[in-house]
Amino acid sequence: MLQVSLGLRNLFLDQAKTAFALGAIYVYTGAQPDNAELPPTGDLVAVISNNGGVYNPATGANGLRVVNTGFGYLAPDPSQVWVLRGVAAGTAGWARFIAKLDDASYSTTQARIDCGVNYGDTGLYLSDPAIVVGVQRVVDYWIYGIPPFAGNTPW
Repeated sequence: MLQVSLGLRNLFLDQAKTAFALGAIYVYTGAQPDNAELPPTGDLVAVISNNGGVYNPATGANGLRVVNTGFGYLAPDPSQVWVLRGVAAGTAGWARFIAKLDDASYSTTQARIDCGVNYGDTGLYLSDPAIVVGVQRVVDYWIYGIPPFAGNTPW
C-alpha cells in the first residue's frame, strides 16, 4: 500500500500554491484529454476568475489564488470570490486550472490540473453544469489533493 506523509503532501502543495498563483480555471465541454500536457479538448464554455473579472494570462489580472489547508489539500483563498463566467453555451464536462502565462499548447513544463466536473471528491463541483453566455455565478466547490487521501480530509 502506498502511503505519503502529510508533511510531504504539504511540501508539494506549497510549491503548487506558488505555481498556480494568479492562474485561472477554464471549463470545457466533453471529455478531458488523456493527460494535462495535451491541448484542451471540447469547447471553452467558461472561465473561473477572481470576482468574475476578465482573466489575462499574460499579467494574471483577476487571477486566482489557492491556500494550502494544512490537511493535504489546496482550496480557494478565502479572501477571493471565485466566479464562473460563461463565455459560450454548453455543458461543463471538465476543467483545467492553468498557471499564469499558459498558452494551452502541448507542454511538459506548464503547471496544470485537469479534473472532471462533478466527479469524485476533488476537483470542480457545479450545482448546474449548464453554462450560459454572460451569466456569472459563484463556484460551488473546488479542492485539489494529493493522493492517497485516507485520514486527512479537510471536512
